[in-house]
Amino acid sequence: IYSGSAKQTLLGPGGAQQTDPVFIDLQSFLTDLAAWLGINPQPESTSENLAKVCIAELRKYPKALLFVDNLETVEDRSLLDFLDNKLPTNVWVVATGRVHKIRNFVYPKELREMDPHDGARLLRHELKRQGLHALSSTEIGQLREKAIGLYSHPLAIRWFAWACKSDASVWERGIGNVNERELESFCVAHTLGNVDIETQKVLGAILAISGVADATAQCIQYTSGVGGLGLERSLWELECSGLVSAVTDDNGNTTYSVA
Repeated sequence: IYSGSAKQTLLGPGGAQQTDPVFIDLQSFLTDLAAWLGINPQPESTSENLAKVCIAELRKYPKALLFVDNLETVEDRSLLDFLDNKLPTNVWVVATGRVHKIRNFVYPKELREMDPHDGARLLRHELKRQGLHALSSTEIGQLREKAIGLYSHPLAIRWFAWACKSDASVWERGIGNVNERELESFCVAHTLGNVDIETQKVLGAILAISGVADATAQCIQYTSGVGGLGLERSLWELECSGLVSAVTDDNGNTTYSVA
């Protein structure tokens, strides 16, 4: 079992602090993996050579599990491609991240509504993260009631703790008469508010194409006016955010739809 993390910052009492991640890109990941496999690579080894050596060594194991943490901080697409497409069949990957970045998954586990007691514990954790220690010390039964009011939805719980820090009255006032769909709409709106104009154009193009034609990359490029690396990056961001789903058929053709 290999375990490595790409976490680059930790939220502590003094705010966000830099950490020393195990890996940040393909080269650093393969260097760490090679060390775990007992390989001593040359300092000038390229990522291509390292990948070949690591894959050859991994094939010797009956089974191997790679646990990779915090993939949402990784921007190197070649690392994601390696985890997704290059590993031998005897190797399994468990990846964690706030967004989904490995496409050919076997079993995705999405965080949705939680058990109310677990929701209460998450709320306590998030209040501590925000530095609201007095509120985090609230009796667990009260925290449970707050979590139930948030539909025990992990994103809503995290947002509520943040909102309490921004405005102390939110704790007593609550979120008001908001249903679960409205909470999800908030999460989508928050995501949309943080994407650039090119990505907005690509999302609009997918919506426009829906029901008219297959939303292939070529069709999306023609409709949105966004092409090249910009289109690839926008599609990737939309897929990772959960706003867009990608389906690849047996012929390797990929079409996109709004999730």
